[in-house]
Amino acid sequence: MVYGAPFEGLDVSKPRILFLGAAEGYEAMQFHAMYPGGEIVMADYDEFCKTDRFGHFPETYPFLGTNPATGSLKVWFKDQMKITYIVEDIRNLSFGKEFDIILSVGLLEHFPDELKGEVMDWHRRFLKPGGYVIMTTPRLQMKSKLFYTIMADVMNHTYRELMDIRQMGLYMYEGGFDILRHGYIKVHNGIIARPR
Repeated sequence: MVYGAPFEGLDVSKPRILFLGAAEGYEAMQFHAMYPGGEIVMADYDEFCKTDRFGHFPETYPFLGTNPATGSLKVWFKDQMKITYIVEDIRNLSFGKEFDIILSVGLLEHFPDELKGEVMDWHRRFLKPGGYVIMTTPRLQMKSKLFYTIMADVMNHTYRELMDIRQMGLYMYEGGFDILRHGYIKVHNGIIARPR
């Protein structure tokens, strides 16, 4: 997944980013490169995500972002970023409203409708006033259906709902968020929102 235009131009400087369901943390590191100088806190309930997926993520992987001194492009690497990785159930996180960006990538679709409001609350609970919620979900399209069918034996076996951008937007609106921007990133829907 490549980030860029849909997520450029956010009004943040040196943001604190909380990544819910972080896995290897790729997307948060890309945001750090785009908005450098802040801090990333990654949270996932699975120790394997911290020790192996994130722990073995290549130190030499280049993230194209911004040079804060010049405004020009700069390549960032994992070891240049301030990152904390917490192994914990999201429901047990003890942070207050202290993050500029709350990020989740492929989290919402794992929960049935009756729990989606709780998922929205997790995103709101840790967000500073004026902060951004950035959320993506796999798109309802043939490529995604084929991928999850073919890879079923190696993907996690929990509930997964593919959705279109309108459906995702409705979940967010009903969850108390105003949508600032939306679009597609390859096989994902992407929304930037703020709590109402």
